[in-house]
Amino acid sequence: MEHPPYYNQYVKVHLKSCFPALISYPRFVRLMPRTLRALVLFMVHQKGQPTGVAFIDSTSRAVYRDWE
Repeated sequence: MEHPPYYNQYVKVHLKSCFPALISYPRFVRLMPRTLRALVLFMVHQKGQPTGVAFIDSTSRAVYRDWE
């Protein structure tokens, strides 16, 4: 499995100090289903009572792409 450019050129270079025990991309892909289940359970548990008020922000943002 080939690592995506974002992973190789940004995550492994600029975020190495944030993730000192960074796993390989193929291992990350294998672990995602188990991790996603735990994340969804956490989010459902943390969800508050609906207030009836919702906001949708469609403001466009400029994206800086240094890794290309």
